[in-house]
Amino acid sequence: MKSYMARLKKFRKRLVGAPRIVMMSKPKNLILPTFVLLFLATQWLPSALSQTAMLKVSPKPPVAPAKWRPLIGEYVLDNDTLIVLEKNGKLNLLIKRNDFNSLTEVSKDKFQFDAKSPHSADQVLFSRDSNGKVTQLQLGKSTYKRQALGPEEGSNQLRVEPLRAVPALMKEARAAQPPTETGDFLPTDLVELTKLDPTIKLEIRYATTNNFLGTVFYSEPRAFMQRPAAESVVRANPN
Repeated sequence: MKSYMARLKKFRKRLVGAPRIVMMSKPKNLILPTFVLLFLATQWLPSALSQTAMLKVSPKPPVAPAKWRPLIGEYVLDNDTLIVLEKNGKLNLLIKRNDFNSLTEVSKDKFQFDAKSPHSADQVLFSRDSNGKVTQLQLGKSTYKRQALGPEEGSNQLRVEPLRAVPALMKEARAAQPPTETGDFLPTDLVELTKLDPTIKLEIRYATTNNFLGTVFYSEPRAFMQRPAAESVVRANPN
């Protein structure tokens, strides 16, 4: 009973401006008279919704200055990551995920910390390659390499450098066998998607070099699916 009363008291506090709730002797006999319900529906609820609608939505922040955009990103040294980002019109450096530092531009690719920063004795220097692409960040005596987080500018495909040669990996993959499985499985019923609906457009990147390894994996740009899934795609295709 005490727990129930505590919850009821908390609920009352939320109803700012609403009439008090009338409770009979037992929790199961909690009654809201008709006039209370009418007040909530016609007076308090519309007022509360109106106040909520008046809350201002924060405007979308402006785009970072064009000269800083190539600098924004992640820079890595072993297991240590630095994040360069723009906030409130200033370039910032996030160190160890919780040490937020504002930077002041000294010259192109050269920044210094604010005087109150524990890193005020150090400078942040960015280096570029012959094409003007930012490749690393120097903080004090430490050099952090830029981490690729997405496709290069002007490209729509992220690329990675494999640790082993792709042909060797492909040879191993083709020789491998899937693990043996037991259980009740539906019979295989693969169908070619475009034979069910020729209007479906395919982009089979693994049949081209436009994929994350820059290597052709499939000999033909064709797509096959289990029949139920393929039929669902056909139904969803607006033609």
